[in-house]
Amino acid sequence: MILERFDAVVFIGDDTLKTIYAAFNMLLRENIAMGGLKQWELTEKDRTTCRCDNQLMRPECSIHAITESQVVAENDESSGHKSPYYCGRKQSCARSIGEPLN
Repeated sequence: MILERFDAVVFIGDDTLKTIYAAFNMLLRENIAMGGLKQWELTEKDRTTCRCDNQLMRPECSIHAITESQVVAENDESSGHKSPYYCGRKQSCARSIGEPLN
């Protein structure tokens, strides 16, 4: 897996890459419905409007897109960012082959 081989994954690009980065965050945060968004900033209307593929498709949802992983760690402790796929620079992400993800 990519995260086992490297210390970091860096995304470099333009607005087109923003969708790929949002999808990556959805997987890392284990939240397909709204994992690419700063959920702590959303109103109830935004939560309804920006669910699922709308978080990637609607321009009004893009203002809530996560642009760096650090904001998730600082603002949303319940988001799933404590999964084995998320770790800070000071933590080890490496696992042995075959070790369960728990």
